[in-house]
Amino acid sequence: LRHCDLQLNIQQRRCLALTAKQYSVQAIARQLGIKQRTVNYHLQKANKVLGARNKYESVAKAKSQGLL
Repeated sequence: LRHCDLQLNIQQRRCLALTAKQYSVQAIARQLGIKQRTVNYHLQKANKVLGARNKYESVAKAKSQGLL
């Protein structure tokens, strides 16, 4: 995938940005007013888009590609 092919939606970006600030899934859910299950869903989708194995790798990839 080229950089321009990567499409993170706003919720995926928000969840990754808060993960980058070391928020827990529970804290992210509280901050965004959504369920923890929904946070995990957004993070899993972001992992898939970025080709990452976990949320921390997603954060690193998103930062390196200027998506966060």
